[in-house]
Amino acid sequence: MRQGIADIFSGPNGASTRAALLAIAKRLARVVARRLEGRAYLVGEYSIADIASFPWLARHERLGIDLDDLPNLRRWLAAIAERPSVRRGLEPVA
Repeated sequence: MRQGIADIFSGPNGASTRAALLAIAKRLARVVARRLEGRAYLVGEYSIADIASFPWLARHERLGIDLDDLPNLRRWLAAIAERPSVRRGLEPVA
């Protein structure tokens, strides 16, 4: 039987699974913030790494990630969000 993410979170271990996944997200946010030290983007120039990382990191509040402790990540998120293509992508579909 296949399980979707909703099944995993609603199962008997749902709360602990969610807590574990949120802890991983917080750890990865710290890794990204360290990677951004002295860099504008994750691999030097804007790349697929930034494109792939932005959507989940942009939801930092929902993940319980406090940007006050991660100034490089805060700067990067603001810079990515201002890119014209990203702004267009974030617009609601009519």
